[in-house]
Amino acid sequence: MTKSLKACVVVLLGFSILAAIPSGQTAGQEGSDDKAEKKLKAGDRDPAFLGRVNAAIEKGVAYLQSKQDADGHWKSYFDDFLNGPFTRGVTALCLFALLKSGVNRNDPNVAKGFDFLHGLWKTWCENGQPMPPQKESWRTYDVGTTLIALEALYRAPNRSQVGLRKDLTEAAPPVAKARVQKEDLEWMRQLAMFLQVNMGLTSRTISSDGTTTDEKTTWSYPLDNQSADRSNTQFAVLGLAAAARCGIPTDEKIWRSALANFIDFQQKRAEQKVPREVMVEDKEHGYVSYKPLSSVPDEARGWSYYTGQLVQDDGDEWHKPTGSMTCVGISVVLIAMDQLKAMGKLKPGEMTQGSKAAWDGIAWLNIHFSVEKNPNNENKWLYYYLYGLERACVLAGVRNIGKHDWYRQGAEYILSRQLGEGSWFGQGEGDIVSTCLALLFLTKATTPVFVKISGG
Repeated sequence: MTKSLKACVVVLLGFSILAAIPSGQTAGQEGSDDKAEKKLKAGDRDPAFLGRVNAAIEKGVAYLQSKQDADGHWKSYFDDFLNGPFTRGVTALCLFALLKSGVNRNDPNVAKGFDFLHGLWKTWCENGQPMPPQKESWRTYDVGTTLIALEALYRAPNRSQVGLRKDLTEAAPPVAKARVQKEDLEWMRQLAMFLQVNMGLTSRTISSDGTTTDEKTTWSYPLDNQSADRSNTQFAVLGLAAAARCGIPTDEKIWRSALANFIDFQQKRAEQKVPREVMVEDKEHGYVSYKPLSSVPDEARGWSYYTGQLVQDDGDEWHKPTGSMTCVGISVVLIAMDQLKAMGKLKPGEMTQGSKAAWDGIAWLNIHFSVEKNPNNENKWLYYYLYGLERACVLAGVRNIGKHDWYRQGAEYILSRQLGEGSWFGQGEGDIVSTCLALLFLTKATTPVFVKISGG
């Protein structure tokens, strides 16, 4: 391999996918198929584009700050939502988005938000931790988002400038544990224990002798142990991973069960075989083209909303594969593998199966790719999907989905949809949550993982 071709090996956002680029063409050569591709620079290499992103982040942050109530919480569309209210979860999501957008960790409104949440947690514990449907009850979503917000608080820079990091491509997993104050660390332990205890029942095995074994594998909204779903499971996994990075471990059985569930209940029938491609940069100008990465195609297979049930290709929005839930599937698989690896407990078979599941999920996103709609659920959860796309791609370490620079395309669309006051509004999401999710995409908020999935 020549030196110019070796330069095409891509180092991706936290872990490397190493693969040889086929010989016969360098990054600077331009065939007829490359001309349209090379009109755009890679999104994270274009200063003018990043300047527009920064301006949008500043406006979005100002909007969120203006909507915080005097007692520290945020009102949202989800206050009257089924199984709600989700005031705690939305408030934590707002804090997470603000901190990831560069708001100073010592900002008084940030402190006010955490004081609001901690006060509700203490009151709930003092009252015996009542279960839903009591309005004061904490749920999976509330706990998971509070954990990721707390980690962000202790990793946030002590700075006053809102906006992107100096180099958006610098996204390395934190090596050192965050130094969390004693009271907050104890709070995080309690939150993490809540999630471990309340993992839902979604798998029941009957042996040949008639013995029944119940296995906890995923999480639900109302903690009834019967209606587990991938959305709640995602927030539980994000929360537990954040706690682990702060020195609070999770039982390996939980990670192994979640990983097995997502591998087992991924779409079984491949919709299409898809060649894996990698973005190649013209280092002189920053323009991009795309080249084959692997000689073995991936099988496009997605995930649906409900866990413990096989995906129905022609099902309703809860049972058929969708963009948002496929992003969730990729993310949970990669985080679970990463946590098991950190414990020294990741088995070779789990690594092989998990890597295939993740790449097949990326292949599904490739054939259904969009940043203007949630694939296969076009009229709902657009910004939720976009934040999921950011998370899945950062965790997988991919700068492109097929021939799509997912960050540039997604950010361009998000910028075009920002309202004059600085907010975003998505159907079924409202303004506060949509604005949080848009900011999390623009800031590339996800913490990468250490685990590497094979590139070829």
